[in-house]
Formats: sequence, structure tokens, C-alpha cells
Amino acid sequence: MISKLYLFSKDTDNPAATGGLQYQILKTLETWLSNYLLQVEEEIYCDFEEDIFQHNPLTKTVRFRQLKLYSRNFAFQSEEIKKALAHFFMLHVKTDYQDKDKEFIFEANSRVADHRKGNEANLLRNWVANQEALPEELLTACAEQVKSIIEEYVHQRADQLESRVAADELQEALDIFQQLQDADWFAFTKSIKWRFEDLSSDEEFKRTIVQIETLIAALPFETAKGQLESLFGLLYKHVSLKSRETDPQNRKLTADDLTSLMLQAGSEKIQNLSYQLCYTYARCTKAVSMVPPTYYAHLAAFRSKFHFRYGDGESSTSGSESGVGVFTPVRAGLDRTMYFL
Repeated sequence: MISKLYLFSKDTDNPAATGGLQYQILKTLETWLSNYLLQVEEEIYCDFEEDIFQHNPLTKTVRFRQLKLYSRNFAFQSEEIKKALAHFFMLHVKTDYQDKDKEFIFEANSRVADHRKGNEANLLRNWVANQEALPEELLTACAEQVKSIIEEYVHQRADQLESRVAADELQEALDIFQQLQDADWFAFTKSIKWRFEDLSSDEEFKRTIVQIETLIAALPFETAKGQLESLFGLLYKHVSLKSRETDPQNRKLTADDLTSLMLQAGSEKIQNLSYQLCYTYARCTKAVSMVPPTYYAHLAAFRSKFHFRYGDGESSTSGSESGVGVFTPVRAGLDRTMYFL
């Protein structure tokens, strides 16, 4: 009878969370490979500041990308949108990035939701459609929406921090927030970009995998040919381990890292081939210390003196040094065999 109490159990499996983490690693890997092929000199971080953080020290640009692999669609009233905008704003005002050209990107496999009363989906849809050049009226409407969401967040956080932060420090921060001008909100709003793929979670996951395989095959390394699955696993593992580094600076992925990994993969392939060849020497029934072609080259070179003839017809073994020497061809039928063994 006690088993009836299982009615109150909770389902602790969370495939969506697991899939989201895997998707984040895959998108980081896709970005890393794409940058390498396009020769974009960026430092890429997985799960630092945002899901993906890209920093170009030369151009002083930073890009913060938040990824969503969801089955539902989004509107301004979606909690995910509100949280993303709040986090983007906190990064926007962070001292570390004050002198950088910032871009904040919300990426989702789904789409903008259908219009419902109060969800402001149409405003978000118009923003997405015109984000490269927002008309003044639309920019004003979007900035007001963003401001109201950030304002709600800031006041909620102020209430939560009231018992942990000095009152004068908290009030100073609130006063600075209230002093922000329309130009500040316009600048922040224009730095936000949206990407909605309008695909199911499964479709987007598979599409990303296919894209990564295409990018790996296009890498300028011989090891990328015929080793697609093993290289995919190697690179995925590297990104995954990097994302778990305690020190955020150790989560960095660069073009040099990718080059090193690919050369290492090629070196391992050559080492494995050399190891296997050492068991194929025709004069021995066990492994030898050098690859057999080396031994065969020495044996063939030793035999060469029997093919060298001087003008008097004597071979080089007779000791004659008169006339002009020539090499005679190997006897027909032996030239395609390992006769020198």
C-alpha cells in the first residue's frame, strides 16, 4: 500500500535542460569553426558572461549571445525575454565593457508568438523585421518597452538587495538609473539583435550538427578528410571541457587552439600508421623498430651497385674506374617485385 505514495513524486528528468547545454556547446563549436574558416580573429567563450561571448581585441567589439532551444514562441511578456533584456542591460553598464562596441543577440529556434492581448508580440515582430535600420517611431516604441522591463527588474532587485547593501549605495544606484536619458535607451535598444529560426527543437539541433560537419570538412587540413566523426567528437569534447573551467579566462577558444588540435589529430594518425607498419616487415615475424619502408630503402640502395656499369662493361664491384658509368635497368619481371629482399 505504501507504493501509493509515489503519486506525490516529481519527475526529476530534465531533457530540455540537457539538450539546451548540448546545444550551447554545439553553437559555440559552430562559431569557432566558422570564424576559423572566415579568418575572424575573435576570442570565443562558452558559458562566460552569456551562453556565448565573442571578443575581438583588434576592433574592440564584443558580442553577447543568449541561446534558446524551446518548443514555445516568444513575446515581450515572455519571462525569457524579460530576463534576457535585464541581463543584457547589466552587461551593457558593466565597467569592463564601457569602451567596447557592444552587441547583444537573443537567438531562438522558434519564432515570435502570435499576437495576444497585452503580449506586445507585434511590436517585437516589427523590431525583428526592421532591426538593421529602426525607424525613429519604432525605435522610440521599442526603447520604451525595454525601459519598462528593465525598470521593473531594477526595482525588484532593489527590494531584494535592501537588507544586503548599504542604503546610501543602493539609493545612489537608483538615482543614476532614474537619470538615464532617452539617448541612453535608444543606444542600448539599437545594440540588441534578434534571431528566430522558426524551427522545431529537433530540426534546429540536427541542422546545427549538419552545419558543423560541413565546416569540419572544409577545414584546410588533411586530417579533416575521412575522419569527420572522430574530429567532431574531439572538438566537441574540447569545447565542453573548456566550458567547465573554473577560471573564466581558461574557457577561451582561439584559432591557434583549433590549429593545434587539428595538427595533433594528424600527428596521432601518422603515429598509429607508423606503429601498424612496424608489424609488416617482410624479413621479420615480429615488430621492428623502424617503419619497413626505411629498411627496404636501405636494401634497395645496397643492391644499386650491382646495376651500375662502366663503359668497359664491368660492374662497379670489379674495381674498374674507366669509362662512363650507367645504371642498367632491373630485369623484366622483377621491376614490380621486392626483389631486393
